Amino acid sequence: QWKVTRYMSKLKVDEIRSADRSVSSSANITLADNGNVSLGGTLSAGTIGTGVTQPARHNFLAYKDGNQTVDASTTVQVSFQTDAFSSWDGTYGFDISNDRYIVPETGVYYIYFSGRLTDGNNVDGGSLWKLTHNEALNTSTSSMGSPSPKNFGSIIKEAPGYVPDTHAMRVISLTQGDYLRLYCRNMYGSQEAIMNTTDGFQCTVMGGFILR
Repeated sequence: QWKVTRYMSKLKVDEIRSADRSVSSSANITLADNGNVSLGGTLSAGTIGTGVTQPARHNFLAYKDGNQTVDASTTVQVSFQTDAFSSWDGTYGFDISNDRYIVPETGVYYIYFSGRLTDGNNVDGGSLWKLTHNEALNTSTSSMGSPSPKNFGSIIKEAPGYVPDTHAMRVISLTQGDYLRLYCRNMYGSQEAIMNTTDGFQCTVMGGFILR
């Protein structure tokens, strides 16, 4: 009879490198003392198991808790009271106190907004909505700021008796620390209101998420 004895062993290394010496010295697997593993090259094949915890991806969705009054022929920065995803960490995320999104990580983002302004059955007028990138509009003037590929919005021409929603979205490259704000200009001849809810849904929201 044979007796099999099993011995436990440990292989202690700091770095695993290809036997091909023509490979760059940085194209290796490094094992750090703190347990972290870094890959110097590209993981070209394989499946990530369901037990692996994925890093959190940045996202936000700000919405209003009440209507916001806008005087005739006036521009206001749209205020928000709640972020559905609680993205604010004290430095980055949606800053409720200043009604702006501060980009937490450099990357490509999908950004969107929707809005509704009452019309008071006023046939003449409409609303202009603009999301700005690193630009604070002077709301005491009629100017809606400078054109930019990272600024986007929509214009609504009102039909009597209807209160249309407006929607706009864009994929843009953002840098950590960039600011995004939403503005609305009331082009009616009467005081109106940016609505928070109607017909069972949130009218005015601003949100987005990182793609890569």
